[in-house]
Amino acid sequence: NRSYIMKAKDIFLTVSFITILLILLCVLIHNQNNRDNRVVETPSPLIFPKVIDKIQLKIKTVEELEKEINKILTEEPIVSLDANKSNKTLDKIVSIIKETNRNIVIKIISYSDINSSRSYNRAITQQRSDAIAEYIKERHNVRFIYSIGYGKEFLSKENNKTDNRIYTKIYLRRIKNDF
Repeated sequence: NRSYIMKAKDIFLTVSFITILLILLCVLIHNQNNRDNRVVETPSPLIFPKVIDKIQLKIKTVEELEKEINKILTEEPIVSLDANKSNKTLDKIVSIIKETNRNIVIKIISYSDINSSRSYNRAITQQRSDAIAEYIKERHNVRFIYSIGYGKEFLSKENNKTDNRIYTKIYLRRIKNDF
């Protein structure tokens, strides 16, 4: 009989323990449901001024910047590198170049319509291109800059005037792989 009483006692304790656990679980579930149903105040949304919606950031391409530079060179040709006007023109060009990042190649090409020898024309246009390249290098940290003086060779028909002038074009190209 003793083992029967022990078994009944064990069963009673187990059932009592399970009942207490179930009651506790029901209380926890009830509290959780009440917590989920309470009213919570949401913060008011942030109000931004309407001006932010109208801001448009225009990032110029390298081709657009190149056109701007060559338009300046057409309107304000660099006649003498010692003149104050030429420095103002070159300062405008440097400010446009600064709008790009350093991952560009700058090619400066000068042409001449001076009716002199081929070697003289090439030398004078090379000096002009080198001087412009130096001016740009002194004012902006450029990784790759090339200067070429062609003289009359490859002179475009639009610049083929006979007023003894040197014409300069600047070309910008983006470096695709930064190494």
